[in-house]
Amino acid sequence: MEQKTYDSYWTLPGIAGTRPGLPEEQIAGQPIPTTWAMAGPTKAREMGAVLHKRERLPRFYSVPEGVDPWVSEEQDGICVHNLDLAKLVHDEEREKEVLSAEVRQKRDALLALCDWTQVTDAPLEGATQSLWADYRQLLRDVPDQDGFPDHITWPEMLG
Repeated sequence: MEQKTYDSYWTLPGIAGTRPGLPEEQIAGQPIPTTWAMAGPTKAREMGAVLHKRERLPRFYSVPEGVDPWVSEEQDGICVHNLDLAKLVHDEEREKEVLSAEVRQKRDALLALCDWTQVTDAPLEGATQSLWADYRQLLRDVPDQDGFPDHITWPEMLG
């Protein structure tokens, strides 16, 4: 599972919707023109603004229709919305497809880095060129490893 990431947003009293930051909107009822941004986070909270932190969906998970998977709690004056993973749908097949493609892409990049070792006029001795060929074969065999694509043992590139 990936590390949790959060999106932050504000809700303001008397104003519908959410804002990614304190907006440059006039605060109703203030004697002098004052915006939420000018007030700053501490004053905005005193006037009823609420800072929210909402956990992002992990890759390969989705929310079923009609389900609210977030559990809300207050932490240090911030309304934190964490996901209840039991309410989400995990697309394991799609995850395996994407991870396989990412591993193959890395493998292909490593092969490209050492293509030069296999040309007939490469400045390598025969034994060294043969070691490079063995390394390249190990790279080509990566998708055949047990545990692919989740657990890969990468061969060591020659120095």
